[in-house]
Amino acid sequence: MREINFTDDEIIKLKQLINTLHPKPQSRFKIISLHRIVTAVCAAHNITQDELFSPDRSQKYIAARTDYSHLSYKFITKNKTRIARYIKRKHNIVITNCLKKTPTHHMHKIINILF
Repeated sequence: MREINFTDDEIIKLKQLINTLHPKPQSRFKIISLHRIVTAVCAAHNITQDELFSPDRSQKYIAARTDYSHLSYKFITKNKTRIARYIKRKHNIVITNCLKKTPTHHMHKIINILF
């Protein structure tokens, strides 16, 4: 059998090629949870988690709750009660947000934070 000798630069390039073809498991999958969605929504809307959970009905908090509802419903669970209880709300808020309201322009920013 013939031996092949590679230079250091060729070895580095081969390793990069192998990693792009077969990424490591931790870089391939990201676990998304309700907590992670809340964190991403709060970062995108520049609010705290306490403000997201508060009963305040200001427009920026409503928009953040709408984005949270859409992402949780899409990526985590279809159980509206579970989604609502995590932000200390009733399930009809999630129904209203998911069915009637559209997500805000922050959605792309939130998805980039999540993934």
